[in-house]
Amino acid sequence: MKLKQLEGLLGTLQQFSHPKIELEQYPTGPHIASRLLYTKIHMEIDISGKIVADFGCGTLGLASALLDAEQVIGIDIDPQSLEIASENAVDLESEF
Repeated sequence: MKLKQLEGLLGTLQQFSHPKIELEQYPTGPHIASRLLYTKIHMEIDISGKIVADFGCGTLGLASALLDAEQVIGIDIDPQSLEIASENAVDLESEF
């Protein structure tokens, strides 16, 4: 997958509408998330066929699914975050 394609897909995802300060929630935007993972994967680590744990469900876990991780496990204390991540995975036709 090309970098711009990854950024475009991540740009379609739902973000927190009201982040919970006490949980230190903040979204990682598609520009940063796509470049972080794309650079890491293409320079150092191939996540194809690997199991990825996403602590604090969000953009990076979904990007990992798009970049051929075998499985992405979302872990979050906030049920709303898990729900948003699941909805985004359905929209991207990915398993989360």
